[in-house]
Amino acid sequence: MKQRRAISREVPKRGRISAHSAMILSVLFIAALGFLAYGNSIDGKFIWDDKTFVRDNAFLKDWRYIPTLFRENLLAGAGRSSSFFRPFQALTYMADTYLWGQGVRGYHFTNILIHVLASLVFFWLAAILFESRLLALFAACLFVTHPVHTEAVCYITGRADPLAAFWMLLAFIFYLKRGSTKSAALFLLWCSVSRARSPPRSMPSSFPRSS
Repeated sequence: MKQRRAISREVPKRGRISAHSAMILSVLFIAALGFLAYGNSIDGKFIWDDKTFVRDNAFLKDWRYIPTLFRENLLAGAGRSSSFFRPFQALTYMADTYLWGQGVRGYHFTNILIHVLASLVFFWLAAILFESRLLALFAACLFVTHPVHTEAVCYITGRADPLAAFWMLLAFIFYLKRGSTKSAALFLLWCSVSRARSPPRSMPSSFPRSS
């Protein structure tokens, strides 16, 4: 009888999913949803500004131009003048050019990947704010599949939006968990990714010190 009781007590423990396993499953589920929702964009082409921002941009075709990306506007490599100064966005295009050449599918894959990463950071932030992993998972699933992101994900030049979301949400998380130093650094990265030369207005220009 004692042995049977011991076995019956062990069964529920074996049937439970550990917190670590649940987290991994949640991450994989969110990622799968993201690629399922936007996977059909991989067969897209270079359209609109993609041609000048990416396809015809000579600065993206050689790693020697990395310092130039931090001095010139985003369209300088295509012989155009603009007020867009987004070196980190340009670096992602340069990495795509190195990996995929002119294979447009690779650029679309990177866009989806960045969107998925932003959605995972959103999941992390939601878990902190809601203090409920289940509610955070629901919110992240809604975020990763919402059609409002269609242009930002399917349009190669639109990747500035998921890049900005990634760094902005990450900065907010570090502010909540670790104070102002790291969050301010990530906030500066967000400024570089998401805006031209003018400061952004959707977040404060400085972070107050946490008590």
